[in-house]
Amino acid sequence: MFMNKRFKNNYFLLLLVLLALNSSQSYAVGPEDADTTGTMTINYQASPSDDQSILQLDISFELSDATSVYASHANLQAENEESLINVSINNIDASVTEVGLEHWFSGQTLGFGVSYASWNDDNQLKNNDLRLGLQYQSSNWLFGLDTIQRDLELAVAVFIPSQGIIEIQRENDGTGFGLSVLYGGWDNFLLGFEHEQFDYDGEIVDSPRFEQAQRLLFTSNNPLVEKTTSFNLAYYNKSGKLLGFGISFDTSLLAQTDSTQYSINYQTPLSENLSIDLGYLFVDQELGNSNVISIGFSWAF
Repeated sequence: MFMNKRFKNNYFLLLLVLLALNSSQSYAVGPEDADTTGTMTINYQASPSDDQSILQLDISFELSDATSVYASHANLQAENEESLINVSINNIDASVTEVGLEHWFSGQTLGFGVSYASWNDDNQLKNNDLRLGLQYQSSNWLFGLDTIQRDLELAVAVFIPSQGIIEIQRENDGTGFGLSVLYGGWDNFLLGFEHEQFDYDGEIVDSPRFEQAQRLLFTSNNPLVEKTTSFNLAYYNKSGKLLGFGISFDTSLLAQTDSTQYSINYQTPLSENLSIDLGYLFVDQELGNSNVISIGFSWAF
């Protein structure tokens, strides 16, 4: 689907909150409650042992009862003192930006969306994604199908005898698709599934310098993800509290590094329009394990 997310394997959590808390029945999809016209969320994630941190701001706004727009901006930082042939590697100071629009047709059964996302790390890689999506919903089910056009650019250090170590830019175009299913037929429970994968034109040049970026496969719009599959389960009640569990299986584009992520999130209201979200993510990866904690605040206006 085409909604923005924080932990990638908690893809549905923001959507689950909207469905569970803004519906007049046990399950509903579509525009938010008429008492609010938008939502703003700020989220901070950190993995102290790996010197990783992510600060993200999301905002969505309803243009009408059937049309809404959203925007997201995140800053990702990861540090490592290693180097490779006098070329700094692994350090990340990237910005990730996404904007999108979604619309539901009359009857709220069929919807579509379009989004543009950019990952920019001047030292290592750049990526742009254009995503088009369709959604269909019934009383208990929500189905999403996306197509993604990707423009990936990697900075690779190479040795040329006459020039020494130089950096070259390698560009690769990719196409991807995403499939998502959400079931809400149970009282107070929601179950989600997502699969996404990419294919690329030309040879992808691997390098140890991208190791830190590969350790961040769990982040939103990471351009090094070749394939990801996620399962999510959430419990909510009428007081506005939500408890979500997720598991995700990722494969890196470059080193074919497998990554499994286990997550838990808890959201509870602090006031009528303000809520807090607490999260924990364990990343089990061939490159090493990571523990990621998060805290976020959402304000409906």
